[in-house]
Amino acid sequence: MTPSCPLLSWLAVLALGVIGGPSPAGQASREPTPEGLSPAEATAAIRVPPGFEVELVVGEPMVRDPVAFDWSADGRLWVVEMADYPLGVEGGGRVRVLEDTDGDGRYDASTVFLDGLSYPNGIMSWRDGVLISCAPDIRYAEDADGDGRCDREETLYTGFAEANPQHRLNGFALGFDGWVHAADADGGVVRSTRTGDRVTARGMDLLLRPDEGRIEPAGGRSQFGRQRNDWGDWFINNNSVWAWHVVLDDADLGRNPAFASSSTTQLLEPETALYPASRTLARFNDPGSANRATSACSPSPYRDDLLGPGFESSLFVCEPVHNLVHRMVLEPDGASYVGRRADGEQTSEFLASTEDWFRPVWARTGPDGALWIADMNRAVIEHPEWIPDDWEARIDLRAGEDRGRIYRVFPADRRPRGIARLDGLDGPYLVAAMDGPNGWRRDTCQRLLMHDPDPSAIGPLRSLATAAAHPEARVQALWTLACLGGLDHRTVERATADAHPEVRRAAILAGRSLLPGSEEVGETILTLVEDEEPRVRFAAALALGDWPDPKGGRALAGLALDSGGDHWFRSAVLSSARPHAKTMLGVLLERAGGGAALPEGLIAPLFASAASEAGPGGVAEIVRAVLGALDGAEEAGPATLAVLSDVLDEAARAGRPFARWAEPAAGLGREATALRPYFEAARAIAGDASAPEAARTSAVGLLARDPGAIDRDLNLLADLLRPQEAAPVQRAAIDAIARAGGDRVPGILLDGWRGHGPALRGEILETLLGRDAWRGALLDAIAEGRVPPSEVGPTHRERLLADQDAGIRDRTSALFGAVPGERGEVVGRMRSALALGGDPEAGRAVFLKSCAPCHRLEGDGFEVGPDLTALTDRSPEALLIAILDPNRAVEAKYASYTAATSDGRVVSGLIAEETSNAVALLRQGGERDVLPRSEIEEIAGSGKSLMPEGLEQDLDPRQLGHLIAFLRELGLRPKEVPGNHPTLVRPSEGGSVTLSAETAEIYGNRLTYEPTLGNLGWWIGDDDRAAWTFEVDRPGRYEVRLDWACDDGEGGGSYAIEVGADRIAGVVPGTGSWEDYRRATVGTVSLGDGRHRLEIRPEGRPKGALMDLRSVELRPEGPVGETP
Repeated sequence: MTPSCPLLSWLAVLALGVIGGPSPAGQASREPTPEGLSPAEATAAIRVPPGFEVELVVGEPMVRDPVAFDWSADGRLWVVEMADYPLGVEGGGRVRVLEDTDGDGRYDASTVFLDGLSYPNGIMSWRDGVLISCAPDIRYAEDADGDGRCDREETLYTGFAEANPQHRLNGFALGFDGWVHAADADGGVVRSTRTGDRVTARGMDLLLRPDEGRIEPAGGRSQFGRQRNDWGDWFINNNSVWAWHVVLDDADLGRNPAFASSSTTQLLEPETALYPASRTLARFNDPGSANRATSACSPSPYRDDLLGPGFESSLFVCEPVHNLVHRMVLEPDGASYVGRRADGEQTSEFLASTEDWFRPVWARTGPDGALWIADMNRAVIEHPEWIPDDWEARIDLRAGEDRGRIYRVFPADRRPRGIARLDGLDGPYLVAAMDGPNGWRRDTCQRLLMHDPDPSAIGPLRSLATAAAHPEARVQALWTLACLGGLDHRTVERATADAHPEVRRAAILAGRSLLPGSEEVGETILTLVEDEEPRVRFAAALALGDWPDPKGGRALAGLALDSGGDHWFRSAVLSSARPHAKTMLGVLLERAGGGAALPEGLIAPLFASAASEAGPGGVAEIVRAVLGALDGAEEAGPATLAVLSDVLDEAARAGRPFARWAEPAAGLGREATALRPYFEAARAIAGDASAPEAARTSAVGLLARDPGAIDRDLNLLADLLRPQEAAPVQRAAIDAIARAGGDRVPGILLDGWRGHGPALRGEILETLLGRDAWRGALLDAIAEGRVPPSEVGPTHRERLLADQDAGIRDRTSALFGAVPGERGEVVGRMRSALALGGDPEAGRAVFLKSCAPCHRLEGDGFEVGPDLTALTDRSPEALLIAILDPNRAVEAKYASYTAATSDGRVVSGLIAEETSNAVALLRQGGERDVLPRSEIEEIAGSGKSLMPEGLEQDLDPRQLGHLIAFLRELGLRPKEVPGNHPTLVRPSEGGSVTLSAETAEIYGNRLTYEPTLGNLGWWIGDDDRAAWTFEVDRPGRYEVRLDWACDDGEGGGSYAIEVGADRIAGVVPGTGSWEDYRRATVGTVSLGDGRHRLEIRPEGRPKGALMDLRSVELRPEGPVGETP
């Protein structure tokens, strides 16, 4: 339910009392957080696959709080330290530079280069200094006098959002084309100080030319880290997704404004289960109980060969919450990749630590070939925005502020290479240094050549581009030549004949810098449109959009027809279509005339592209050409009908709506007459219940377009809203009715309201809320009782209450009542639901009604909001707040936006994707509205979550309790242990409830049931916990009694019990030995009658075994009365 899906989940230790009695009220105080491990101990705690070693490169005090690093050409290590995390401190964050002063290969000197920075989080070596990301700024800083301290600083860009430190601008990485890439999580209105230009950064990452002050959008949006592999592919992610591949550049999509595409990325590894080091995988490798990614960051391709065969296609992703680094293997998939776990790591991670304070947040391939990792090393790595206030008061948010480590991983039988110094090399020597396996070395050589161009490097670069031993070097040489203006047709031609497909691909992409001026390069690219490798053909499809020769258009049409409907090829072809649209349409229509089917999804954007170039006078010619290639009305199938609908839509956008075709100025009178048989055919197919669903849906798309038959079509469309019709047909009918427009629309859509199902009602409400006049008609229907107020959900109610029209707002408040009270008051009032308990099965029904429109679970619902199986805090209190107060902490990616379009619609939803020419809004029900920017008059954020407030108006406390019970058990599967039989526990005749070890649900690494002793034993992991589901038949207060044993030498471990609205915490005293059991009351709880869930777990990692637990008993306390 919660819209706040934090970057980093938090781990903290609380200790509030001892067994024998709960903590006195009001006496909670900050407790000491257990110490982390020493650098040597921490290194030993890291697990890697056999054959690899982990080495501590540097630790505190030489580094503290490292979150990113880079190497300068002289081999020095630059580290950015977010010392002010999480709430800021005097002195701020820092940049530190480390040096090896004695040449022994180890850093032995550490200097604070610059401090006083606000949450710095990214760094890159640049010219004689470094670029630093520290929102609201990107700064350049350098040491001009050689003392190791910054003495020249310049703000290059400013205006980035100063949001939660986990969601700020970060960077950097150098692109092959010379642009610097930065990830921009929460946007802002950014100003270049060198040019004065302003850019609204939202929903996309950024491209920078720091020296010139230029800034442009990049494809995709990453939360922390945007990195490139050796072939020029970019990888991004967010906290709950391992990685996406950026398949299309925003600049390519921007070439054709008539093609509205909002998609630029492909998800690589959908499964996000992970396996911390604390799991005993050989025994407990049940994937149903595995943890999932909640803090994924820094997707980093491996760019060397030191790690060995099989690692050349590896992508490493940090996961600080679970103290690990995940490895993904990339395999080609058309124009993109698919990701999978590495062989041998199906139930383990490449690197994982048993230390809770190990917080890997940044990974890079080092200049030495090893994998380098920054460990921030904090006890709590979650921002307080996501931590309940009462817990925040008891923990040390800055524990570990004086710590930090950087490690490197390498094969046990191959030491890392030395870090080369490149700063003293001239042009030809830099070129020679590029021919190697190391990505940092090649990037640094290219950067140095860009910053100090040397004409003597051009010849060696041309030789390197075709003769280098490493294909990665050949690729980088081609791009470096393009950056320096030294790429020529001869080099491109030779590279397109390279045996390695990535070199051929690079020859095309780098060769684009010579288009449109070079006819020879265009002809050379034409030779690769039938290359055996899809990625090469994809590059050709992109490049041909830069070459206006008609031969390019014919080749693009061929690529479109031969790509098998692949959506990435379709996007590439259409992004290139603007100079070729008429030629491409001609080829496609010619093939259709020869009997080939018109390809779906191509005609409309090609029509729009051709019309944008032809102008109003040329639209009629394009219409005639398309209609002339169609099947006759008698033979028209779904594809033909769909093409006709697309043509009519695009002609209207181009200023030629069908209603005006008969006018002499339009010149389409014959075509208007010729279309009427198609309309008749569409009516017959749409009304034929026995016709295939796809045919009927396509036919509906043609209805309500003929001005002479609007009434007839609307009557037919109204009939298609009956419950007997399939959902796709109903949705198409709603769209057709809305397209007809006019005052009749609300009446038609609402007349059959009581017979419509929930999904259809949602579509009708979305349609009516999209027009000013229709919103008033909806409120009329509610006032008249035709639409019961209870059947308008909270999302739609909230939109009406926030309407720009004060009259609409006032009427809505009168009909529904304003959302009551402050959210804190509502939470307090509904807290009684926690004591009532709940039935998870009943909660599932509540979920399907109230939550499924935005959350998908086990095949039901829609993926709009966050993945609820990734929830890290499932305490009743946290869930209650998330449900009733969704705006207490809103992550930007789940904020609601409203767009007004040029045709009068109002569309709301969260921004799913953005490109230069389109915005995709995702709304409840999983519906996606892709809006061309040319049609958006205004778009504004609400500052609130897409999840509405006011759910308490639809849920009574009992239903809310059921929902919370369901969410607490969501996706959880207890371990299967011999002798353990989890079951629903019912009360005795006296009302007591005994929760025995045998009936517990067991979770975690080591906890198990010992049948010979009848207890829960080996309780030694911080993820070990036990839970019971039980019923009580009388409301009131209950004493909580434990029956436990604990050796005196291991007593003192902290525990917590959560049940209903109550939480009991304490420490476990020793009982003598493991054979000596004791019973004691540890606290009281309030319970309503019905079903409840109790959990008991350690607070942090126990210093030994927490205890052996035989049972938990709940005894009624005194006279039974009403639940408070």
